[in-house]
Amino acid sequence: MQKTGSFKVRGAANKICQAKDAKIICAHSSGNHAQAVAFVGTSLGIQSKIIMPADTPQIKKNAVREYGAEII
Repeated sequence: MQKTGSFKVRGAANKICQAKDAKIICAHSSGNHAQAVAFVGTSLGIQSKIIMPADTPQIKKNAVREYGAEII
């Protein structure tokens, strides 16, 4: 029932909300945390950049992009 399909969004939201004046958020993940950061960032109007390993499954990359993050 979580928006991104996992409980990771709750932790990401908590941490990102603590960064009061953030313009950009950055994270390293190849899965659920990446999606959570992208979703929360977009929801709050904060640009997000996710560093993902080259061998990350395409379905995970697509989800992160759909939530509005730039993949590095």
